[in-house]
Amino acid sequence: PKGAAADGPRPVQPEVVSGAEGVADAVWRGKVAIFDATKLLPHELFNITFTDIARMHGEEAKNVTLFRQLSYASFGTGRETLESYASMEEAMRSAGKLYFNDIVPTPRDPSWRPPPPSASSPWWLRGLHAAIHKALGVTQDSEITIQRWAHHVRRELTMMTVNTRRLPKLPVDMEKALGNPPWLERAQPILWTGAVGSWWHNDEPDNLLMSLHGEMDVAVFDPADTDAISGARGSVHSDIPFDLSAFQPDSVDEAWLKNNLWIKKFPYVRVRLKPGMGIVVPSRAYHAVWVEGADRLLLNCFMTPRYKAMESSPATSSSFFGRGRQPDLYMAMFHLKMSSIARAWETDRAGGWFEMAKLESL
Repeated sequence: PKGAAADGPRPVQPEVVSGAEGVADAVWRGKVAIFDATKLLPHELFNITFTDIARMHGEEAKNVTLFRQLSYASFGTGRETLESYASMEEAMRSAGKLYFNDIVPTPRDPSWRPPPPSASSPWWLRGLHAAIHKALGVTQDSEITIQRWAHHVRRELTMMTVNTRRLPKLPVDMEKALGNPPWLERAQPILWTGAVGSWWHNDEPDNLLMSLHGEMDVAVFDPADTDAISGARGSVHSDIPFDLSAFQPDSVDEAWLKNNLWIKKFPYVRVRLKPGMGIVVPSRAYHAVWVEGADRLLLNCFMTPRYKAMESSPATSSSFFGRGRQPDLYMAMFHLKMSSIARAWETDRAGGWFEMAKLESL
């Protein structure tokens, strides 16, 4: 990729695995690997949007709840029905408002501004735009413009998630798709939509990322390097404890690179996922996803292993569930919690158990 000079960061070719057995084995070994997701999931899942999923559910779409990652964007609870969201997405698609090229990298062009309403825009949008400009005294060339604010709110309105167990008409059974490997207790398949800039983080469970609609970029570091990357060196700047946050693989900032020569030591995989492609993100592996199209559809799959199962895996030294990584009592309580959440859903369809930004376990 651009910016990956010989004396700069180290993107490497990913391992390629095939079929359920290959994907499950990569997870077991704690390896970053890409795979053909069409070998795991039904073909009708690919190149669909939330609009299609809503049509698939018919009247039932009124009762399916999606969760907005940033609830303030809707000035409400952060919940929305599948029917309502699909209607908004279709309206934004018709208006050409689903592409956010200013956030990848963030920003590409600091001088770029979303266009103001035109003569063909709805009367209420033109009136609201003029009224707010007048009330706040904001000029068209100011750093913060009404259209820029509206642009960002519009983007955040599209950032939704839903556990696919809430979508009964969607043929997703990840345990079966993976061949029910003996170490797997339960999978949590979650659909994501919305345009996002790169945000480096790591997750406790092993994870799969699969593109169902649209193209998205993904970068993943080796989980064996996580401890070194995330603080074993100490912070580089007193006010920036985690210096990887400013790293954008497609546009490496020379000033940042000069102050972070350590990045040259750590290889990472960088791929563009197209519909039908997937990548294994091992437990605790630093990774980032960035995408410009707000109607992209990513299916991720967090995997909860059986109690102590990963302690005998080749990934035990880097996995959150590896031998000696967590106290036995903590892990026993963790598995009891996850089993109880699963039972509550399977017996009573009781949900609402979230982690971080509206990531629901069922």
